[in-house]
Amino acid sequence: MIPRPPGALPVLGHLVPFLRDPLVFLRSLPRHGDLVRIRLGPVTAVVVCDLELTRQVLREDRVFDKGGFLFERIRDFAGNGLVTCPHADHRRQRRYVQPAFRSERIGQYAEVMEREARRLTGSWHDDQEVDLTAELSLTAGRSLVATLSPSCPSPG
Repeated sequence: MIPRPPGALPVLGHLVPFLRDPLVFLRSLPRHGDLVRIRLGPVTAVVVCDLELTRQVLREDRVFDKGGFLFERIRDFAGNGLVTCPHADHRRQRRYVQPAFRSERIGQYAEVMEREARRLTGSWHDDQEVDLTAELSLTAGRSLVATLSPSCPSPG
């Protein structure tokens, strides 16, 4: 039987401590076992708390397929992408994106990100107020577009 951590409320389950501080809640789970069953409202989930078991779950996708209520809701929101897709779609999707993660491409991405960061901070001057969230979002967007381009790195 998979243990449950204490503190579940009727109907809500572990939703309150999870929403209050998700990181603290998730970090508390390993003391209850390598696998822990939690309830977030109507959804029951099994959390893997052991490194070797995590590797096994991630590597043996035919056995541990992504499914159930939670992944269905995530797919409704985020789409059937590489992270959320079931095993039947995963290998095909992974082959599409694999060239983008070759080591030579990663070095090019770093060049693009450095160029965009210099572009951002090079325009600032002393005593200037900057909306950092907006500026970083714009810089991240520019970096993403530049790295997705087939000719990355693009000229500045």
